[in-house]
Amino acid sequence: MKEFIRRIKCMPLTSVLLNLAVLFFIYTVCRLAFYTINAKFFQELTASGLLNICIGGLKFDLTALLYLNSLYIVLALIPFKFRSGAIYRKVVKCIYLVFNTFGILANCYDMVYFQFINRRTTIRFFSEFQNDGNLFTIAVQGIVQYWYVTLIVLALIFLLYKAYKDLPDAAIPEKKLAYYPLHTVILCLSVYLTVCGIRGGFGVTTRPINVNNSTAYIENSPIESAIVLNTAFTMIKSIDSREYVNPGYFTDKKELQKYCNPHHYPQPNGEFKPDNVIIILIESFAREYVGFFYNGLDGGTYKGYTPFLDSLLSKSLTFKHSFATGKQSIDVMPSVLSGIPCLYEPYVTTQYGTNEVSSIAKYLKKKGYQSAFFHGAPNGSIGLDAYAQSAGIDKYYGKNEYNNDADFDGTWAIWDEEFMQYFANELDTFKTPFLGILFTATSHHPFKVPQKYEGKFPKGPEPMYECVGYTDYALRRFFETASKKEWFKNTLFVITADHTTVLTREDFINGRGLYDIPILFYHPSDSTIVEVSDRVFGQTDITPSILGYLNYDEPYFAFGKDIFDKLDTTNYVIDYYNPLFQIFQDSLLLQFDGERTTGVYNYAADLGLKHNIINQTAEQEDMEKRLKAEIQTYVECLKRDSLTIPDKVTEHGGDSEN
Repeated sequence: MKEFIRRIKCMPLTSVLLNLAVLFFIYTVCRLAFYTINAKFFQELTASGLLNICIGGLKFDLTALLYLNSLYIVLALIPFKFRSGAIYRKVVKCIYLVFNTFGILANCYDMVYFQFINRRTTIRFFSEFQNDGNLFTIAVQGIVQYWYVTLIVLALIFLLYKAYKDLPDAAIPEKKLAYYPLHTVILCLSVYLTVCGIRGGFGVTTRPINVNNSTAYIENSPIESAIVLNTAFTMIKSIDSREYVNPGYFTDKKELQKYCNPHHYPQPNGEFKPDNVIIILIESFAREYVGFFYNGLDGGTYKGYTPFLDSLLSKSLTFKHSFATGKQSIDVMPSVLSGIPCLYEPYVTTQYGTNEVSSIAKYLKKKGYQSAFFHGAPNGSIGLDAYAQSAGIDKYYGKNEYNNDADFDGTWAIWDEEFMQYFANELDTFKTPFLGILFTATSHHPFKVPQKYEGKFPKGPEPMYECVGYTDYALRRFFETASKKEWFKNTLFVITADHTTVLTREDFINGRGLYDIPILFYHPSDSTIVEVSDRVFGQTDITPSILGYLNYDEPYFAFGKDIFDKLDTTNYVIDYYNPLFQIFQDSLLLQFDGERTTGVYNYAADLGLKHNIINQTAEQEDMEKRLKAEIQTYVECLKRDSLTIPDKVTEHGGDSEN
């Protein structure tokens, strides 16, 4: 028996299994640390639910670990004498440590980044920030600011190194005839099991495990799937930007277009109005911050952190329910400027990101508008300049054009106040009519305000709230300056957030609140558009609504509706709450996993989405059809490179080629 145990200990397979066991332990620690640091997002999760998630998460850990360690496993189990050599064993150890250090770093990084995007990070992160020269500075600041995560990283890497079980250095036994066949079988069997583990099962019909499979282990909100997953898994799974597959929900094209048709054929009521258009995209502003919508909340007065935006909302067309289409900054330009939603992943990071796109800039150029995009970060930041160019915007103004580093915040961009003043003054040099687009930057991690304003704005429960107060003040200063310009009185202002970020109210940390943003239309000379509308409104509705307000009279392409079209009674918004699709229609929210409806909620009355009323409403079937139609139409448009209005169109409903 002792000899048998000794032989088992000397087998390379034993070293491999022990090292994998250590990795499972490390990933479980990462999962529990991830949950602990982000517990406010999972307040409904019970101890038994967390246990079920941890057990289910092992399946995703296995896939990630086999991906990362497949080379190590093969090198460790090759049945040849040289694997017992000192140099070879060091090389194998180095490969093991390098690949698994990446896994630890990815998982620990997301303990913090999840708070901003509310999903596990994918490989698209590197595409989004590939042109940002300030990432190193931000990373260093994050290491210091989130020191407790840094300690976790160092402890886990130390454990990885110290617990490593080296390959045995014993020579091959003399009975080679038995040794080679045995270890060849072990290698082949290990390779087979590795492939099965990566796929997520043994069956011939087993589909490769994917992000969507994580919902099988949650008991409440889909956001809990982030605990089930690990970041190494989501990054690896997103490396292959594979071609989208048409889900084929509809085979009848007329029925499909009945529920979703992004080809618009406006029938304007009057002549085109050549008003200037200014679109302001505010970084990370959630509805939670805005007091206008919540006065009287909880029996008291909720002042919020945006006094100027509150005053502007009272003079604007705004909405009781308005939503972002995605959770990242790169989602907002396609959504707002081109009417392209974020489904599955950010449009610009898909393999279809180079498709030709339409945009509000291209449409208004036909009416003599010049257009410009302003963003105070270094040029190239998150690829905004690239999309501006593909969207047909005439000029791009970034940190380079601003050309005064004295107003640089030292990390991210020019301070909002100074850059907004620059925006207003540059617009004064434009020939009217013009389209001006501004993307603010200060209300972004690492959440700081200019030194001269420290202590001026309410700090709130998180550092973000002080930045919100500062950006709101910068917006006030912009309007003070703009109101003195000749073009001001003939300008339509549209203001929206790009997405939400740090939230603290429990009833916002769900599929409703995480996408709930303020959107407004303000015209200083038009009091007829002062209203708090009951209609559901989303970012993809902005381009159609601007064109509708101006009485634009040519066909155009956009997912979304024209809020000013009295004949258009559609009242829904689509977004992607990874890994679920969502449709907000009237007062109901339906969640769909691509194959079946998983939840229906009366989000208007049940803000916390506590009560799932699936199969209890007459509207459920219609909502699911609209959502399926949007998904299928989106995929078809990407695959056909048809995100523009065709040159030849039928009178109503589609291009003549189809």
